[in-house]
Amino acid sequence: MAPMPHRCSAQVGSVAREAAEQLMNATARYFGKTTAREAASELAEYGGEAVVRRAASRLAAEGGEAAVSRAVRLTQQHGPNVVRALDNAPSGQAAVRVFDALDELPGDQAAAAVRQLASSRTGRELFELVERHGAAALRTAATHPGAGTRLVRYLGDDGIRLGQKLTTEQATVIARRADEIAKLPPKQRQELSELIYKDTERVVQFIGEFTKKNPGKTLFTASVTTIILANPERVLGGDEIVIGPDGKPVLVSKPGLIGRTTETVTEEVARPVMDGVIMPLSRIVVFAVGVFAIGWLGIRLWAVYRHTAARLPPSRRLSPRHASSIPTKPTSPRSPSRSTAVDDENNR
Repeated sequence: MAPMPHRCSAQVGSVAREAAEQLMNATARYFGKTTAREAASELAEYGGEAVVRRAASRLAAEGGEAAVSRAVRLTQQHGPNVVRALDNAPSGQAAVRVFDALDELPGDQAAAAVRQLASSRTGRELFELVERHGAAALRTAATHPGAGTRLVRYLGDDGIRLGQKLTTEQATVIARRADEIAKLPPKQRQELSELIYKDTERVVQFIGEFTKKNPGKTLFTASVTTIILANPERVLGGDEIVIGPDGKPVLVSKPGLIGRTTETVTEEVARPVMDGVIMPLSRIVVFAVGVFAIGWLGIRLWAVYRHTAARLPPSRRLSPRHASSIPTKPTSPRSPSRSTAVDDENNR
């Protein structure tokens, strides 16, 4: 039974050597070369043949021939960055899980993800994030290079959710403060993440203005976050959070605290009262005043009519049809005029 391990080791070694050859040839084809020897100079920039053999050996031992075949295919598509990414993988199985994640990404995102996996600075961390959060972590990192990895590192699933919505510029602003958000109590962290998701544009603008006025100062402390969550409309609407000499944050209005307080009372208290109570009452009052005015005017017009009618002769008070039926007083005999009397005197 003793020789068995040697035969197994020899078999693995053979698969590893074959895997290394396949990866080097795939790299040569990526650069348009025929053989790995022709691509030696290009391969040297990525660590040389030693890196290829090391990555191939581990992948063959832990992932088998199927994993090697997938690595060869990816190398033909994305070049020697795949080899460097394999060298950053903590294990062959981790590499296989990343292969699965890459298969879920569009071509441009897959290329960006491979470049980040190959980076000596972020590659190993990205493998670990994929282990914890799956392909979504790789997609976030590929969509927002640099910022996406930070979002996932500090905010986990919340960072992935934000990464699906934010633009890269917005993701960069939030990622710079992600470590501060991660230190908040769980309830505050969740509520703040929800506020960022629902009102992204205004939150990003607020962070930018705070950073300009307070370079180097922490924004999302527990005390500042308490003010933000209690007054989101004021904070995101233009009011300023000022860090006092004692380090305590104070919310100050741009037009002045009294003016803003009056405006807030008007908007939050007076306006509902106006809309719900005063406006309906005003309509009733206007209607009542209108009815009273019309009645009063009618009474006044009737009184004027009665007074005017009393001063007119009866014939003018009634219609012509009724006036003809009213009896008139008999006229007295016509008295002789003065001229007739004088004529009679002259005749005598």
